[in-house]
Amino acid sequence: MASALLRAAYAYDRLRAYPPEVAGRIATAIGHAVAARGEEPVLLELGVGTGRIALPLIARGYRYLALDCDPAMLEVFQKKAAGVMRKVRLLLADAREIPLPDESVHGVIAVHLWHLLPDWPKALAEALRVLKPGGVLLEGFESVASGPECRLQERWRELVAEEGVLVERGLRLHPKDRHREGNSDAHLKTLLTGVHLLLPAEGGRLRLGRWQQVFLAEYDGPREREVWIKLL
Repeated sequence: MASALLRAAYAYDRLRAYPPEVAGRIATAIGHAVAARGEEPVLLELGVGTGRIALPLIARGYRYLALDCDPAMLEVFQKKAAGVMRKVRLLLADAREIPLPDESVHGVIAVHLWHLLPDWPKALAEALRVLKPGGVLLEGFESVASGPECRLQERWRELVAEEGVLVERGLRLHPKDRHREGNSDAHLKTLLTGVHLLLPAEGGRLRLGRWQQVFLAEYDGPREREVWIKLL
C-alpha cells in the first residue's frame, strides 16, 4: 500500500507541476505579500503536496513550514528539496489541527485545499489562529468574472476580512501564464486510469476477453486528441 501511495505522489508531481517561469512569478508575488513586516517571514503551507508552491520560495531562503497529512507526498517533497532543507520543517499533520502555537507565522498558503476538507471551517479557524497580527492568508483559486462562484468568492473574502486577516485575491500573473481551464478533476481522474494501455494481439486482431472493450476516456473535453499505437 505504501508503495502505491508513493507512486501516486510521483504521478501527482509530474502532472501538477508549474512551468518554472510561472512558479517563479508565483513565488515573487507571495514574497511581496509578506514583505516589509520588520522580521524574517515564516510561511506555512497547508497541503504542501510535493512542493510546487514551496520549492521556489525555499530556494529564495524563506523559512517554510510544510504541512501535509499524506506521508508519501512529504517523502517526495523532502527528496526534491534535499540540499535546501535548512530552513524547512516538515509537519505530518491535519490542517484542522495545526501543531503550532498561536500567532506564529506571517503567511498561510492554501492552494486548492478547502474543497478537499469535509470540515473546512475548522481548518480556516486554525489558519487564522496561527497567523501573526497583520498576517496574510494566501489562497489558490480559479479566476472567474461573474456568476454564483464569483459571489461565493467575494463572500468568502468578506468573512475572512471580518476576522482581521487580509486575503490576497490573485497573484498578478501575466495573462499568458494563467491557467483558466479549471480541469483539476481531469488530472485526478487520469491518475486513476493512466494514459497508456498494453494489449495482446494475434493474427492482426486484439485478443480481448469476452466482456472486454477498449475505450478512449476524455475527461477534459470535447477537444482533439492524438492516439499513438506502437506494435512490439
